[in-house]
Amino acid sequence: MSKKKSRNRKKKNARNRSSGKGRVEPMALEEGRRSASVTVAWVVSMLTTLGALVVAAFARWLAWSAGIEAGEALRLLPNFLLIVAMLTGVATLAFTLAAWKFRDQPAPRSITVAAIIIGLMPWAVYLAM
Repeated sequence: MSKKKSRNRKKKNARNRSSGKGRVEPMALEEGRRSASVTVAWVVSMLTTLGALVVAAFARWLAWSAGIEAGEALRLLPNFLLIVAMLTGVATLAFTLAAWKFRDQPAPRSITVAAIIIGLMPWAVYLAM
């Protein structure tokens, strides 16, 4: 190995040590705590709404395919989950507005549109019943 290559390698190693490679730096928050909290609550409520709708649809299909009578517990579960989805859907719409207002950087348009659709979907299902 030539002296020039050896010198370049030493300089490179010295730069890596001084730049803190190997150390974990705390991530700088681009958004404030308030907007981060609203964003987390927004996504959690959106996923809860979607989950309640999916499970309600599955339970309704299961009760229909099994021919279960109207008074049994499996027949009541989809209605209960639809009510849960309606309530969390309202929360999703409220958090969508809050996230739109409090975030420094706007959320991706596709996520915002999906949140609005998911928030309104339980109400559409209720009105269609």
